[in-house]
Amino acid sequence: MHEAAFYDAKDENKVRCHLCHHQCRIREGKRGICGVRQNRAGTLYSLVYGKIIAFDWRGR
Repeated sequence: MHEAAFYDAKDENKVRCHLCHHQCRIREGKRGICGVRQNRAGTLYSLVYGKIIAFDWRGR
């Protein structure tokens, strides 16, 4: 697990993720719409850091 980039810490351990257009407001212990970023004690963590999460099967 790795601290995520592109987010702002808010009051009461909430965070606002800026990675995509959803701009999720994430409460402590919850995940954003994508399901791969989680707020832990007011810090946003990437749960997939360093893992392949997309692949082009068309061979380009």
